Amino acid sequence: MGKSAHANAGTPRQSAGEDVLDTTVETLKASAYPVLGIAYFSTHPGLWFSVLCHLLFVIAIDIALTITLFIVVFPLQSFALISAKCPPWAAWLSSFVFTLIESVVVGLVFALIYLPMIMDGLFDKVLSARGYEDQVKKAQKTAKRRCSRNASRCLHPIVFGLCTLFILPIALIPVLGWYIFFMFNGYFTAWGCHLHYYDMRLLTFGESAKYRRANWGSYLSFGMAAGGLQMIPIAGIFFMFTNAVAAALWAADLEESGRAPIPEQNEDAVQEELAAAATGQESSTLLNNNKKSSEAFWSFNEGPAAGSTSRV
Repeated sequence: MGKSAHANAGTPRQSAGEDVLDTTVETLKASAYPVLGIAYFSTHPGLWFSVLCHLLFVIAIDIALTITLFIVVFPLQSFALISAKCPPWAAWLSSFVFTLIESVVVGLVFALIYLPMIMDGLFDKVLSARGYEDQVKKAQKTAKRRCSRNASRCLHPIVFGLCTLFILPIALIPVLGWYIFFMFNGYFTAWGCHLHYYDMRLLTFGESAKYRRANWGSYLSFGMAAGGLQMIPIAGIFFMFTNAVAAALWAADLEESGRAPIPEQNEDAVQEELAAAATGQESSTLLNNNKKSSEAFWSFNEGPAAGSTSRV
């Protein structure tokens, strides 16, 4: 973002030592959110029911797709192989194997598309429970008219895939290579966990990248903890949902502390309002002004301005 959220007009500047201390504290706090997400999810049965319903829906769709493939595709592939002079027994057996693989691939693709929606729903529920229900509703209205969400969703796996190709050889180095790969995976895990939050905040891809760079320590520590949990066999699926809860808890704390990101299109207007409000108020603290900044952002984004165009 063009200006730091901490450098609001009319507020006292912090010393370098205080900045370092704040950064260290925020980094340590970020690493604890995945554990807090597990605790929050475990103590709120309503979230269990929501996830369970969605998972049953995914399973039902996968079963329906598998049955459809075996009814329609399986015999067509078999007859095609037979017509290609393949022995009938080999044709039916090969077609069965092909259809089974196809059903797994189709089911996996559907799950990969649908699971982020489940996690976005969890994020919204937790953020609403923390007192940001109005902001969630506003974000849901504006998100329908923006294309930056889809761009971020697409760019995240593309960038992750390309970077993985370059980082994999390093992962072959014992100990040090594993640690580097673990850090790399953690950064992208944290990025993915906050994709929905960036969309709520109307951030473009570039603006979200600037915010992550400004808070790289927090994102790295959160991602390494969250990514480590997701790498646990079988249980990792459960931790995907708790990490979504953890990301929402972190976002709520960012809102409360005034450390939430503000898109460049709003920042000048927000800073101008804060400067006017801070005139003659020397006792105002940095935290209070940052909270005002967050509130001002939501007031400026009741909905997209008429005639405005989405930025990617």
